[in-house]
Amino acid sequence: MFNHRKVFVIAGRSFEVKNNEDFKVVLKDLFKTNSQSESMIVKKTYWSYGGDKVFKIYEDQLDKNPDLIDQLYSVIIKSGYLFQDVVKQHPEMNKLNSSCLNTIRFDTYTDQTGEVDVISGYLRMSYRNSHVDNISSGGLMVGINIQTGKLKKEGFSNNSIFPVEKLVSCKGFKLLSEPASLRDRCSR
Repeated sequence: MFNHRKVFVIAGRSFEVKNNEDFKVVLKDLFKTNSQSESMIVKKTYWSYGGDKVFKIYEDQLDKNPDLIDQLYSVIIKSGYLFQDVVKQHPEMNKLNSSCLNTIRFDTYTDQTGEVDVISGYLRMSYRNSHVDNISSGGLMVGINIQTGKLKKEGFSNNSIFPVEKLVSCKGFKLLSEPASLRDRCSR
């Protein structure tokens, strides 16, 4: 689902959401349609960065916290937003931080012959119980040792360096079971 101001589109069908009560009905229908999910992510479609204007809505908030949903509606109708399912991450990644989708990123270089080299890798996650992993919004980045697949000893967040051992769940955590195959995976 997405919207542009008060016009919402679900499965190719567009309609106007005239007020916050209509908005709650639409959200309830979305949760009913996708009954496996208890939450959704709402993200601004443009002019958004660093986790700004990214919201996580839980189904029980529709009834338990109507003021929050009213505030969200007043923000959403001023622009365009995407409404997305929450990705269920692997249980091992969830151990690192369950409040957000922890992401692994790799920097690669393709030479003139088409060979791919993995230059660096890092893990991004939140450590302040936030639903975004953006460094500017309370997230952090920890480098990955490409040879061993383990996290490096120091992490970075908002111009701060800290020892990874402060994050108990990261001690000895191995992200890559077969680091040698990383080049093959990045070149596919």
